[in-house]
Amino acid sequence: MGTRLKVLRTFKALHRTRMIVFKDDERALAAARLKINEEFKKNKNDTSEENIQQMIKMSNAVETILRENVLQAEHVGQNKLVLRPRESLLSENNKQGRPSCARGNVRIGLRLPMKAQQRGPLSVAVCMCFSQS
Repeated sequence: MGTRLKVLRTFKALHRTRMIVFKDDERALAAARLKINEEFKKNKNDTSEENIQQMIKMSNAVETILRENVLQAEHVGQNKLVLRPRESLLSENNKQGRPSCARGNVRIGLRLPMKAQQRGPLSVAVCMCFSQS
C-alpha cells in the first residue's frame, strides 16, 4: 500500500474516532478536529519516508489512546457527574477478562479540568481500576 494511502487512512481513522469519542461534546469535537487537521497540514510537505512512517505510527497510537482511555461524563448537579461509557469500552474490558462495569465493581478516578463547573457533556481521560470484589 502506498504511503499516501496510509496517511489518508490514518487521517480518516483519527476523525472517525474523534466523532465517536467526543459525541455530543461540540467543544471537544471542534478542538480535536482543529488539532488533527493542524498536525497533518504542518507535516504535509515532509517527504522523508522514515519520518512519515514514524508519524503514522504516532497517529495510530493517539487513535488507540483516544478510543481506549477517554470517557464522557455529564454534570447533573453540584459535584455530581454521570459517566457515559461507550459500549466498546465496556465490551473491551470483558474481552480482556476484567469484571463487567455493569456489576458495580468498578472504581473510577477522574481528574477534571479547572473549568469543569459548566453543565453539559464533558470528555475526560479516566483511569479505571477493576476490583475483584
